[in-house]
Amino acid sequence: MTLSDASQTRQSRILIVDDAPVIVKVFQFTLGRAGYDVRSVGTGEQALALMEEFRPDAVILDLMLPGISGFEVIQQVRGDERYGGVKILVTSGFYFGNLQEELQAVLAVADFHCTKPVGPNVLLGHLAELGVTPRFMPKVEESC
Repeated sequence: MTLSDASQTRQSRILIVDDAPVIVKVFQFTLGRAGYDVRSVGTGEQALALMEEFRPDAVILDLMLPGISGFEVIQQVRGDERYGGVKILVTSGFYFGNLQEELQAVLAVADFHCTKPVGPNVLLGHLAELGVTPRFMPKVEESC
């Protein structure tokens, strides 16, 4: 890697959207320590307002939020072509039970769903599976 290549790297950005302060603190600590650039908000409205400015690589999203729900956030993010590459990892205590259709609807537009509580290593593993590692390097065309 050359010095100019190093200038092309940046921390991957993660937006945490959850109204539970303890969960937000655990996720912020875990992701920050792993090397991610992390921001957090407690409502869907705040998440949508921050999307343009922060430009996250991934959103860790609770479904049950005050105001607009995580379902609505997913719909708006997926409906906006500016955010086509954003990965959405749903972490929710929402119990789907026999509601397989609802779960399938979430999974159709989210990249991953896991039920709370989510351990720190599990969270990091899911982000890695989605290709969101702490450092982001844009793909560069190689030529001779």
